[in-house]
Amino acid sequence: MYDGYQVLRFENNYKSKDLYLIGNEMNNRVGTGNYDKERTKFNIKYKELEKDNLYQDVKYKLESRNIEYLHKTKTNLLNGVTISSGPEFFMTLGLPFKETDRKYKTGKKEGQNIWTPDIKSKDDIPEEVNIVIAQVHFDEDTPHLQAYFLPVVNEVKRKCYQRDKDGNLIKEIKKDRNGKDKEFYPKPDGHNRFYTYYTKYNKELCSVTVAVRNKYKKWYCKQVIVHGIHSDKVWLQDIGITMGFYVVGWYREKLTSYPKWYDYNWGYNDDKYFNKYAPVINKEFILSQPEYKYSAIEQYEYTDTMKYLRLYEQYPQTELLVKCGLSGLATRQTILKKCKKDKNFCKWLYKNKENLKNNYCYTNAILKAYSQNRNIKEVNRLEELKYALRSKDNYRHLKEVFAKDLTKLVEYLVKQDISIPVYEDYLQACEYLGLDMNIDKNRFPKQFMRWHNIRIDEYHTKQAEEDAKIRKELYEKFASVSKKYTNLQRNLKENYICIIAKSPKDLIIEGFNFNFEINVFIYSS
Repeated sequence: MYDGYQVLRFENNYKSKDLYLIGNEMNNRVGTGNYDKERTKFNIKYKELEKDNLYQDVKYKLESRNIEYLHKTKTNLLNGVTISSGPEFFMTLGLPFKETDRKYKTGKKEGQNIWTPDIKSKDDIPEEVNIVIAQVHFDEDTPHLQAYFLPVVNEVKRKCYQRDKDGNLIKEIKKDRNGKDKEFYPKPDGHNRFYTYYTKYNKELCSVTVAVRNKYKKWYCKQVIVHGIHSDKVWLQDIGITMGFYVVGWYREKLTSYPKWYDYNWGYNDDKYFNKYAPVINKEFILSQPEYKYSAIEQYEYTDTMKYLRLYEQYPQTELLVKCGLSGLATRQTILKKCKKDKNFCKWLYKNKENLKNNYCYTNAILKAYSQNRNIKEVNRLEELKYALRSKDNYRHLKEVFAKDLTKLVEYLVKQDISIPVYEDYLQACEYLGLDMNIDKNRFPKQFMRWHNIRIDEYHTKQAEEDAKIRKELYEKFASVSKKYTNLQRNLKENYICIIAKSPKDLIIEGFNFNFEINVFIYSS
C-alpha cells in the first residue's frame, strides 16, 4: 500500500472571462501546461460539456435550474479542483516517468478532511450535481483528475435573516446552558435608548421623549424632549446632535465626571428640530382624548405619531388611509389634499391598495397613474428609473449616450422589465465589439435578453482571445529570457537549489510546491 503524499488544490475565483481559456484547455488541450500529444488519447472524460463551449454550458445550467446570480464581470461563476499524488504512487502502479530538469521540494501540508465522491464511471455522476466538466489527464507531468463545478449550495450556513412562507422575519431562537430554547432579546448596555409617551399639559396634547440608560447595574431615565401638538417650539434638556446622532448628557446623574456641552437646563428650539422617532408606549392615552378618538392611531405603523396627529386635524382622510393599510401615504400632504378634493381618488386608492401597500410608490407616480388610468406598477417603475438616472453618478456614460433619448430609454427598460445595470452591461459589450449604438436596432432590440446574452458571449469570447494572445506573447518573451539563464540552473549540495522557470506557470508550480517559501530573482531582457 502506498503511504505518501497527495495533492489537492482548489481554485474558487474563475470569472466569466476565464471560461474560454479553461474550456480551450480542457477540450483542445491548448494552454499553459506541458502537454504530451502522444498521451492525450489516454485521457478519460467523466463529464463532458452539454453546449458548444464552457461559458454557454455554465450559463445554461444556471438558468435551467433557476439559480439567481449577479450578472457582473467580477462574479465567481466556477470553481476548480485538481486531485493528484506524488510520482512515487504512480510508479508503484507501473507507470513510467520521463526524467526532466524540473525539481520539486517534498513536504507535508496538513489540511481539512474533504469528502470526495467515488466516481468510477459516467453513470456514477448524479444528474443534479454541480460538476460542469471532469477529466483525468495523462498527458501532463503527473496524472491527475481535473474538475470544474458551479459554486452553488442548497443551504447557507452563515447567519442570515430568515423569513417564513408569509414573508415575516423569524424571531431568532437561542439555546440556554441547559439546551432549552431561549428567546433572544438585547441585554441592557451603556447605550442610550429612547421611548415616547403622551400626556396633557395646559389642555394641550404633548409628546415626551425619555432617554434610558443602564450603567453600574442601575437603571436611569429622564425627560429630554417635549413637543406640543399646537406649539411652534420644542423644549429640550441634556440632549444634542453630533454627526447626525443624538447624544445625552448624564452629568446630573453622576454618570460622567465632568459636564459636556450637551449638559444643560431646559431650553427651547424651533419645533422642526429634534423630532426623535421613538416607540410610543401609551397610544391608548391618545385614543382616550375625544378629538383623537377616531384617529386610528393604534393602526398607524410608524413612530412619527406627532406628525400624523397634526395632519389628522387638517385632513381626516388620514384615518381612511391608515385603515386601508396605507400608513406610508398618510403623512404625504399632496396625497391628502387630493383625497380631500377628489372622492374618486379615494376610491382609486382603495381599489389599488394591495399594489400601494406592498411597494414603495412615488407621489408623482400615484397621481400620474390615477390621472392617466395606467398601471401603478408600470408608472412607479418609470419614476424609479428616472430618479436613479437623475441622482446617481454611476450612470454618467449611459446618460451621455442617451442624452436625447433618456425618456425613451426608461420606457424601453420598463417594457422589457430589465434593470439599468443589466442594460449597462449590454452597452459595454456592444461598444467593445464596435457596434454602432446610434442605430435603434442596437439600442432597443425587440428581444433584449436574447441579444444581451449573445453580445455578452461575444464580448467574453473576444476578450478571452485577446487575453490569450497577450499571454502567448508574454510566455514567448518569458521563455526567450529564461533560455539565456539556463546554464545557471543547478542542484547544489548545499541548502539552496537554483531553478530557472521556463514559463509563468512553472514559477507558480514551484512556488506552490515550495509552500511559497521561495526567493524570487526578477530577471529581464
